[in-house]
Amino acid sequence: MSQHFKNQHTPNRHRASDRAYVGLSSKRVRFEQHEPLIIANRGGDIRETNYFDSAMARQGLFFLSWNASVARILVPDTQRSALHEMATATECVITRGCLDGVDTLEVMFDDHSDAPFVLCLGRQSTDRWVASADQPFTVAAWTSDGKAGEWVGRYRTVEHLPCLQPWGR
Repeated sequence: MSQHFKNQHTPNRHRASDRAYVGLSSKRVRFEQHEPLIIANRGGDIRETNYFDSAMARQGLFFLSWNASVARILVPDTQRSALHEMATATECVITRGCLDGVDTLEVMFDDHSDAPFVLCLGRQSTDRWVASADQPFTVAAWTSDGKAGEWVGRYRTVEHLPCLQPWGR
């Protein structure tokens, strides 16, 4: 059930009226991966994946995969409306910290507003933790159609989440 990507897609740049903090704190999601998640890489791009046909995607859960200095956010079809919010950002700040006692990544699409779009991803929603903030990286959103957006990535660690602070503060 590998997914081959169709054509490249650019998200609509319109701003939705509501912002969201999608995360573990509002709803605990119990997810058990029964089939192995497969992601075939071409550098920082995804050549092929079965994620979009997985139970995780059917449940509407995002997944963060790292390769070749790119953090790839896999956006399930049921969450495509989030691309409109992501598209307004000028950079993406990924902050690792503890949220309600759980090691978590806060993925903030910083559009310099008072209410940026944020994803909160636990260990089950990423293939690895980033070890260092020293290397520059890119964040890219991927849908079943292919790459849908790309941002400059920033990484930091804090003791407790939510952080929700722009880079440098």
